[in-house]
Amino acid sequence: MAHKICCVPGCGKSRSDNVALHMFPDPDNDADRFRTWLYTIGGDILQLDNQKIMKYRKVCDCHFEEIYHTRSKRLSSNAVPTLYVPGCRKKKAMGDITNQSCNYLEVQPSTSAGMKDTYSIKSDNVHVTEKTVTEQPMTSAGRKQKQKQKLIHSSETSLLIRKIKRLQKANESYSSRLKKALNLSQNLTFQAALKKVLRHLLLFLHSCNLEKLKRKRWAADLQRRRKL
Repeated sequence: MAHKICCVPGCGKSRSDNVALHMFPDPDNDADRFRTWLYTIGGDILQLDNQKIMKYRKVCDCHFEEIYHTRSKRLSSNAVPTLYVPGCRKKKAMGDITNQSCNYLEVQPSTSAGMKDTYSIKSDNVHVTEKTVTEQPMTSAGRKQKQKQKLIHSSETSLLIRKIKRLQKANESYSSRLKKALNLSQNLTFQAALKKVLRHLLLFLHSCNLEKLKRKRWAADLQRRRKL
């Protein structure tokens, strides 16, 4: 039965009240407006799957301003619920609203703490008086959502801190090895040993070159003898 009544907390209007019900925007093709509807209305729908919300949850005409209504009694492509919804709780003075499609006489706001006064509505020329609408306490669904966001943020922060520590350790290890290498290169004993190794290496390379030259000469002599 949830798909036959308005899902806005504290409303519960249905088609039997001569009020049109509207589906949520498609979360795949109109994600931004879907999220706007979702968080403006709030309540239990925050815990539901997006596709289930679009198929089985409706919002009645009474929560949309006149500018969002078309001649065919449908909503415009940019319509969002702004009337009598938890997401629009800031204090504001509302003037006369005419040509509303809602035909009921009185709307009672949510019984939650934080909502003051009632809305008086008469006939088709609707006159709405609202003294004060104050901030409501956060709902349990809102608290769960906030806690979830905190956990995600905390997890990302912890991961980043661990990465920073690993990089710091790697940097310290590299700095230590570099310092040892510099100290070794400046050591006189090491320099003397290195010169000795280089001298022997040069002698070895020279002897290899001499051996190659001898082989080339021997091969050339052998070819000349064969020709003779």
